[in-house]
Amino acid sequence: MPNQLFLQALEKNLAYWLKRLETPDDKLIDEHSNLLQAVKFGHVLPETRAATHELMLQSFSLIEAWGQWSTWLPIIEQAIESLEDNQQLIGAKLLNRYGRWLRISRQLDEAVAVHKEAVALGEKAKDPLTLAVTYLNLGEDYLRLHHYALSEEYGRKALELFNQLDFGVKYEASTHNLLGLVAFEQGLFKKAEKYLRRAIPIWEKCEDKISQARSLKNLGFILSRNDQPHAALLCYQDALNCLNKEAAPLAWIELQNNLAILHYNWRQYNKPTQIFKRADRAARQLQGAFQITASLSQNLGSVLLKQERVQEAFPYFERAKLLWTQFKNDLELANTLGSLGDYYRETDQILEAKTAFQEALDLFAQFPDNAWAKKLQAEYEQKFKDIISNTMLKQ
Repeated sequence: MPNQLFLQALEKNLAYWLKRLETPDDKLIDEHSNLLQAVKFGHVLPETRAATHELMLQSFSLIEAWGQWSTWLPIIEQAIESLEDNQQLIGAKLLNRYGRWLRISRQLDEAVAVHKEAVALGEKAKDPLTLAVTYLNLGEDYLRLHHYALSEEYGRKALELFNQLDFGVKYEASTHNLLGLVAFEQGLFKKAEKYLRRAIPIWEKCEDKISQARSLKNLGFILSRNDQPHAALLCYQDALNCLNKEAAPLAWIELQNNLAILHYNWRQYNKPTQIFKRADRAARQLQGAFQITASLSQNLGSVLLKQERVQEAFPYFERAKLLWTQFKNDLELANTLGSLGDYYRETDQILEAKTAFQEALDLFAQFPDNAWAKKLQAEYEQKFKDIISNTMLKQ
């Protein structure tokens, strides 16, 4: 039997945190370690696990906004392992977030497997909302795997269920965001814009500022790629107005990255350098934020190359290459290899440039349905041909 004083202390602490999370404020991030300890201790006794599971579910969105999900992955694993056979609903909910964080960590096949397990539990629990959320997660998984037909199929299945539920409105916004990104990656900009413009007012109505900012950021990127830079800038400014840097550091960093890319495309190279470096410093403070760290490294290298600060660019490309390789993001790796080819060409390392361009082209060929991959593939094919022609002329 547990010590009653210990049990009472655990129950009191969990009750405090559950109450605290009802009205979270911007200073709560400073108490992350205390929240983490409450959950760890809450798992010690079977008597407090139900309250601990509830506290976890209420905490997950904040933990993700703080960029701390990698710290919590072992805790979710422990919670899932401790569940009884009759706890299908809580199991599906925990599996959904666990799979989501595996996806963010680029463990994509594992994320799909976890979410399929969540589907089975959601069906057993006969809970349509949880099942719809799981479909949405599978759609997100398949988007990252560039399986666009499957991603859209699961997105539409999720949307159909959400439309039947009175309390599924915010998830409808998530699904519109997903379907917009599926269209965007295939180069269907107008269709993508339509979905994102459906999502944004829903987030605003739900007062979910972080999700609203993310959808505004996505819409801005779509508009930028569709040669509407001024409209994109307005979206980014609206997104910044939604965010508190301290309370949502990851979303803020991602937005800074997109804003700097826009200035880069305007050939205002000094401004994006400052923004990229500021965001890069902030990203290094977050655990598990390798995706944005790699992106910032790639982009810093590119802008330094444009400024003819060639030797300064190289370490950034190398860091991006290492991260993309480590986390198996072959599309972004192809982009970085192409940039390394540009660097080698600028420094008259012709053999290395040819190798980098060829490796990039081989990877781009793996993404025949991705519009950005096809565009870059055409550009680097031309650069590769130019190198071959120039080499033959010199001979």
